[in-house]
Amino acid sequence: SAVGGEVPSRVDVRVDQGTATSFAVPLSNANVALPDVDGGHDVEFTGVDAVGNSAVVVRRVSLDRGAPRVDLVRCTSTACNNGSDSGTGALLTTATSLTLAVTAADDASTVQSIEVTVGASVTTFATGTPVTATVPANATSTLSVVAIDAVGNRSAPSTRSVRHDSAPPTLTSVSLNGGASGTSDRYVDVVVAGASSDVAGIFVGNGAVGD
Repeated sequence: SAVGGEVPSRVDVRVDQGTATSFAVPLSNANVALPDVDGGHDVEFTGVDAVGNSAVVVRRVSLDRGAPRVDLVRCTSTACNNGSDSGTGALLTTATSLTLAVTAADDASTVQSIEVTVGASVTTFATGTPVTATVPANATSTLSVVAIDAVGNRSAPSTRSVRHDSAPPTLTSVSLNGGASGTSDRYVDVVVAGASSDVAGIFVGNGAVGD
């Protein structure tokens, strides 16, 4: 473009105050090498006309070849892990719609978006917007979260196993006191057979039953 109202005859380009490379004008499809260091770099353009007048324009560009990282994926829904998900290990939920808190970072630029995958479903969320996921009902699935930075670098996926369970447990056989209707002992035997594998505990009245 014109410098000082006049088209320059050449443009000198240098990066971070380094040695200048001269290009004739008009200029197209030329390139200059940035230093082999991620981060911000100043590219200086000096336009020089036929009689030696010059003008300078500086543009800053960031080199980012490193991938971002996902540090933590935590479910904030009360249905997840009894409302106290720590962000580690398997996730147990009674709801299929989950709200997630994702902690991600990038050393050279910024995290622009979060990509959430469950099965064949892939959803991308802009940074700063709520991140959600929908898991299949009464099944175990894998939740995968990827961070994407400003230039498109992708993090390694952070994965968690998610099990949705909304079905009550099944107790097929319960025996109290060997079937007798009365007892002289306040401690009675309880036998439960055929219970679902996800039974966490058995309670009689307000107390838990011992082994």
